Amino acid sequence: MFNFILLTISFWINSAEVLTQNFSVSIPSITVTYPWEGKNIGSASNAYIMGNVKPYVSTITVNNLTVKVYKNGAFTAYVPILNEGFNIVAANEAGISTFTRRVVRTEDTSAQPQLFELVSPSTYTEIVSGQDLVFLFRGLKSTTVYYEIDDICKGYIEDFPSGSGLYSFICYIDRKTKNKKYTLKLKYKNGEKKNEKIEMDNFVSVIDRDYLLETSTDNVILKNDSGGYVYFLPEGVILSSDRKEGSKYRVKFGRSKFWVDLDKLNFKGFLNRNLITETGTLKFSKISLNRVLAKISIYNKVPFSVWEEEDKLYLNLYNTNLRTNWVVYDSSDTFIDNVTFRQVYDDEALFVFNFSKNSKFCGYDIYYSSDNYLNIEFKFKPFIASINLPDALKGINIIIDPGHSFKRTPPYDGAVGPLGSFEYEVNLKIATKLKDKLTLLGANVYMTRYTNNEEEQVPLQERPRIAKRLNGDIYVSIHNNAVPDGEDPYSKPRGFQIYYYHPHSKKLAESIHKRFVENIPLADEGVRYGDYHVARLTFMPSVLIENAYMIIPEQEELLNDDSFGEKLSEAITNGIIDYLK
Repeated sequence: MFNFILLTISFWINSAEVLTQNFSVSIPSITVTYPWEGKNIGSASNAYIMGNVKPYVSTITVNNLTVKVYKNGAFTAYVPILNEGFNIVAANEAGISTFTRRVVRTEDTSAQPQLFELVSPSTYTEIVSGQDLVFLFRGLKSTTVYYEIDDICKGYIEDFPSGSGLYSFICYIDRKTKNKKYTLKLKYKNGEKKNEKIEMDNFVSVIDRDYLLETSTDNVILKNDSGGYVYFLPEGVILSSDRKEGSKYRVKFGRSKFWVDLDKLNFKGFLNRNLITETGTLKFSKISLNRVLAKISIYNKVPFSVWEEEDKLYLNLYNTNLRTNWVVYDSSDTFIDNVTFRQVYDDEALFVFNFSKNSKFCGYDIYYSSDNYLNIEFKFKPFIASINLPDALKGINIIIDPGHSFKRTPPYDGAVGPLGSFEYEVNLKIATKLKDKLTLLGANVYMTRYTNNEEEQVPLQERPRIAKRLNGDIYVSIHNNAVPDGEDPYSKPRGFQIYYYHPHSKKLAESIHKRFVENIPLADEGVRYGDYHVARLTFMPSVLIENAYMIIPEQEELLNDDSFGEKLSEAITNGIIDYLK
């Protein structure tokens, strides 16, 4: 349910004074840059609002609280939201201005539970017979609930832990269960809602064979039950699934099961054959100064999972029998020490690639080719002859990603500051300075976008693809920060953050972070693991840098200062050099 909060603008001047006095200043003009008109700010009781006042006044009031205005006229205030929304008053000797903004609040319904709230499965479900279907739902506390799925299962349950309002039951779908749709029924046996119930027709559909699926695009994401990203698959991988919930399939990975969005899969029918395949010869070849290719002969595009350590990479192949009798090494390769492999389960093979001492592994790419091979391309840190030479980075391909793209109307692409600075513009300014510095050192520098033009819109998904096409050695994504609606921008020191995702990117993040600590006069928010799309690149070290906070007036001013941009780009450059030493 939404409550619309009206905003009004009014101006007041003592007309008698205007007639008798000649003021040297004008009435304060209030501009609000965030939240925008009609924005849904959620259900929080407090929120932040920002903008600017011209001409400068030292303080304003926002919802009856005094707020300091920064010297350039910018303000950011975190205040309780009143019924009338955000009401701002600014005054000087010329008069008083008031400004109120129209926003939308979503009522918090957590204290007003539905009769029953399904948690898992939360929507219509198709399931292969011969397995358990576990139900979890919320209801009234400390009651007894009757459940029934037609003639499949029925019974009574109480919430657990007692008084939690959480209910769970397990329904076994027998192999003899007919292939059809079934109704879910839930009813209170006692309590204030006694005999009240819900019936969800066709909630469970039973089938007798797994779905046969194929990944329809590159970099398909697999998620666990809680929605966290787990693995990524290329196009054309064959999968089997024993369950469909809404717009997701649950696919089998050996003993594990993960979820994939329906729109990333092609439905190929129902499973009517054995998906098990066999591995053959494994060949290594050095394909450049810092890259080695391993090719495993295999006849089906099976699902796989990868995890890495500093000196090795583990590759699990599912639906696979190990029949590798030959391994051919490349004598010119000094990076791969050896490979070991074994059959883990009857349908799962494990390969462990061990790297030579001091090989400095820094990325990988895995893909199938049309010649019936699974290709694993290993990347190692590029060789730098001397870091002191003028062209120390000669031959190094560095990809700079100025985050976001042109959008000057809400909802914005990226953050906006109190003075109306757009993050996409600030990001490009820093990225361009960084490009110039790295180019002077001999690096081949490419950017995911080069202008702030409206025509140059680069989708998020395309940015890692650009890096891969350009065979990047390092990827740096430039961003500037904000906080979510409802969070206090001043609740703790705010400054810079350096994010990485894969272990092979952590040292790059640490090197850049060290230079920030030494040279950037902002709060250190540390090196952080971050599940960002651009940080999930596997084929090169990749970091995402939040340089400063757009929404804090002092930091927005710094970001608009060319000398601070020079400091940021210098710190990143030196961090990259330190990493490559």
